[in-house]
Amino acid sequence: TQDHLDFSDSNSNVFIFAIRDQALEEVIDKTKVPEKAVVIHTSGSMPMEVLKKFQHHGVFYTIQTFTKGKYTNLSEVPIGIEASDDDTNQKLFLLAASISKQAQSINSEQRKVIHLAAIVACNFTNHLYAISEGILKNENLNLTLLKPLMYETLQKSLEIGPQRAQTGPAIRGDEKIIQQHLDYLANEPEIQQLYKLLSEHIKKMMP
Repeated sequence: TQDHLDFSDSNSNVFIFAIRDQALEEVIDKTKVPEKAVVIHTSGSMPMEVLKKFQHHGVFYTIQTFTKGKYTNLSEVPIGIEASDDDTNQKLFLLAASISKQAQSINSEQRKVIHLAAIVACNFTNHLYAISEGILKNENLNLTLLKPLMYETLQKSLEIGPQRAQTGPAIRGDEKIIQQHLDYLANEPEIQQLYKLLSEHIKKMMP
């Protein structure tokens, strides 16, 4: 029932929707809060306007990945703020200051772009780690062999920029090595195709 979503008599000043994007609009539609309460969501892709039924609303977007059971220190995590009015904006920045040293105004369109870039940098990169782990396991090897490489790649990319940090056979134009790798992946056509596409894209991206 929707009875448990009626918070009209609550003394709370801020209500946060931290739920799946697919469920957000339905839950918002069923939720009631005190008239002066601030209502926010934390989605990277949903516009602020989905909260327009509430007088004071906004977005509190933490640019970080979260996993259940894994502690995350938010003090250095950027928080994007968007608000329906100046008073709400001030309240959200005060809330952000209690959590993180980095908070800034980010509108819905900017947030969509940040979310897209974050998916590539986080979700896609992590998936590539999983593929690497699978390749190693095929030869009874462990991902720990790549840990120093993974740490160094990230550190170097952040220090000098991703393009300058790029190494490997694609940037060197070493077609012989690339073909050896493609041959090895012959029994895994999807990973083989991904390797080929990424190698071609690296070549195109480099000056």
